Amino acid sequence: MEIATRKVEAMRLATYTHPGAFPAFFESEQQLPRLAVEQGLMGPTSQLLSVFTLTPPDPNGAGPMGPSAIATYCAAVMLQAGQSAKPPLEERTIAAGTFAIAMYKGPYDGLPQAWPDFFQSLAAAGHQPDPARECLQIYRNNPQTAEPEELLTELFVAIA
Repeated sequence: MEIATRKVEAMRLATYTHPGAFPAFFESEQQLPRLAVEQGLMGPTSQLLSVFTLTPPDPNGAGPMGPSAIATYCAAVMLQAGQSAKPPLEERTIAAGTFAIAMYKGPYDGLPQAWPDFFQSLAAAGHQPDPARECLQIYRNNPQTAEPEELLTELFVAIA
């Protein structure tokens, strides 16, 4: 997997975290667009993303990704200047920093395998993820207008 690094400016987001056990995060992705539209936060150029943190990998070298590795998760939309979120959405800022970035092309159900590949490529390139920072998935096109094989998702990991 090809990795690029770049400095990323702070991102101000409206987030939605669905209450419940781990599988409920899929519900977050279903509910966020509706809630954002109701609050006037969604438009034709709105950027949707997922934000999550990982539990630290085990000392035996197990990979850092998989459903059991996700510690926190929320669906999000980037806020534009002058926009603000109201409950049940929450405002959150992703701090500026240097991120390793890779593009995944394909159906969303392939993302769980794309992340371990990304982390392996990251290690091979000599980069160390910052365990205190969030991981991001930025959805670059629309699943309602793109075929599953053409979906583009940028994977972001803050690096130390």
